[in-house]
Amino acid sequence: MVEDPGGEVGHLLGWIGVFLMILTIPFSFRKRVGCLGRLGSLKGWLYFHIIVGTVGPILIVVHSAGKTRGIAGFALWSTIFVVLSGYFGGFITGPLFEKYETSENRIYLIFARLSQYIDATHIPISILLFILTVVHIVAALLFQVDPQ
Repeated sequence: MVEDPGGEVGHLLGWIGVFLMILTIPFSFRKRVGCLGRLGSLKGWLYFHIIVGTVGPILIVVHSAGKTRGIAGFALWSTIFVVLSGYFGGFITGPLFEKYETSENRIYLIFARLSQYIDATHIPISILLFILTVVHIVAALLFQVDPQ
């Protein structure tokens, strides 16, 4: 952990983490907009999404220095929720989903329903996370205190 989230190292980790998290956004467009199919395989985009969606939040957690109060804390917990829902969703819609893939299989139907719920929460919580991040950054810039 960083001792001071507002120090040079803390700020650097925070900015890099936010930049990496922003890089997760194009995957959602690639996944949903058909004409983007020629821009590479969905699997490659997903792999990139997972890497930057893991490393960015790790840097954010280190940047936080264990501070979990206020808007920054709420943004931190939102980040953790988004990452966990992404991994859980990938697990549900990935290997387990394919293992039971048949429309008459009750387990498949349960996984399909869970997948819908995860998709229905992952993106809105991600949007909330980005809003909270912007609020945190603006507040930090407006109210920064010079320690000298």
